[in-house]
Amino acid sequence: MYKSLIDVLDQCYGESVDYEYTERKKSEYFKEARKNQKEIVKSIENCCLAIRERIEEVKVI
Repeated sequence: MYKSLIDVLDQCYGESVDYEYTERKKSEYFKEARKNQKEIVKSIENCCLAIRERIEEVKVI
């Protein structure tokens, strides 16, 4: 679960740095931003799945 959270953090940080410091044409930026957005959403979905699996492991006795 921890690794999936770190993946989300890393991808979001990477996107923010790219936005702020990478010079490129707007069309190139939006194309790459869309790709990054899809990857971030996928990472969030993986993280949610890991959280659900972890919660399922917890049993009340």
